[in-house]
Amino acid sequence: MATPLTIVFQPFATAWLGHSSRLIAIAQAIRRRQPEARLPFLVEGNSGPLLEQAGFPHFCLPHRTEFAGLEWSCWSGEERDGIMNELGKCLLDHLQPQVVVFDSPACSYLVDHVRHLKVPTVLCARKTRTATRTFEWAQTVFPQVDLILVPHEIGEVWIPPDIAARTHFVGPIVRLSTHADNTTPVKSDSPLVVVTGGGGGFPGTVDFYNLALSAFQLARSTLPAIEGILVAGPMFKEWNQLKLVEGIVIVPFDPELGTTLRRADVVICQAGYNTLLELSLFHTPVICVPAPRVADNQLERACQYAQRRANFTVFNDSSAELLNDHILRCLAMRTSAERPESPPPQGADRAADLILSLLK
Repeated sequence: MATPLTIVFQPFATAWLGHSSRLIAIAQAIRRRQPEARLPFLVEGNSGPLLEQAGFPHFCLPHRTEFAGLEWSCWSGEERDGIMNELGKCLLDHLQPQVVVFDSPACSYLVDHVRHLKVPTVLCARKTRTATRTFEWAQTVFPQVDLILVPHEIGEVWIPPDIAARTHFVGPIVRLSTHADNTTPVKSDSPLVVVTGGGGGFPGTVDFYNLALSAFQLARSTLPAIEGILVAGPMFKEWNQLKLVEGIVIVPFDPELGTTLRRADVVICQAGYNTLLELSLFHTPVICVPAPRVADNQLERACQYAQRRANFTVFNDSSAELLNDHILRCLAMRTSAERPESPPPQGADRAADLILSLLK
C-alpha cells in the first residue's frame, strides 16, 4: 500500500486568524490537485473553528505564553520547554510528513524537530514591519528551508540576495469560500451592517466592538429597520466588557463569513491584512477602523485600500457619532442590484504548485 501524501501546515495563530487563513488557502489548492492528500494543521491558538469549516484536521499546540502563569511555577523553564518539544516531536513522528509548511513566525520547538526529519520545508512570509527579521531568520536560524513563499507581487518586499534563489513571489493568497455554488447571496429588505475584528484575540479589540455597537445604536435610531451582525472571532475573550445594544446579533464565529460579508450593505472592520484582502474581492462598502499593531501599520494599509477602491473608507477616530455618520452615508447608497465581484487572486494556486514541485 502506497504511503499517502502528507503535508503538515503550521500557522502562528495565538491572537489572529490571518496566518491560518493563508495556509488554508494553499491547502485548498493542494487538495484540488491531490484530493487524497492528508493535510493536517498544527496550530498555536484557537483557529480550530476556521479549520473545521474548511475541512482540515488539526492539533492544538501549546504556546510558550500558556506555560508562563503561576500555575506552572512548579516546573522550571527547561521542563516546560521539554514538554513542548516532546509534544511536537510526537506529532511529527506519527504524522510522517513529506513536506512541512510554516507561516511566519514558525513554531520554534517544531522547527527543532523538523531539522531532524530531513523533509522539504516551506516558509510563507508576508510583508510586515518585521519582515527583515523574518528573512534573516531564514538565512541564519533555519537555513534548511527549501522554499520561501511571499504572498505579494514582485518587488513589494526586499529579499536578501542569499535567499533570493529559494524565494518566489506568488501574489496575494486568499482563502476561498466553501459556499457550494458561490452565487451572489440574496439581500434582505432590511439593511445589514456587519462588524468583524478578524480572530478577535488582540487585547483591546473590545474597544473597537463597543465603538461599532454604539454607532450602530445611533444609526438604528435614525433607521429602525437596520439589522446587525457582530462576528467577535474565535479568539475573542473580552466578553464581559461588551456593551450590548438592540438589533445586532453577536456570534463568536461565522462558518460562512464570506457569504455574510457579501450579503452586507456595509462592513465595519479593522484593517488586518487578510480581512482587507478578502473584502477587496467584493464591492460592499467597507469602513476600516485601523488598530495599532507592533508588526503592522493598519492605518497605512487602510489608506492604501481607500485610495485604490471607492468602496473603502478609513475611520481613524473614536467618536461613535462620527462613525454613525459614515454608516448612514454608506446605507444611503444601498442598492438591491448585484455588484460584480473581482476574480480571486491566483497566489494560492502558484504556492501549491511550487510546494508539490518539491516532491518531484
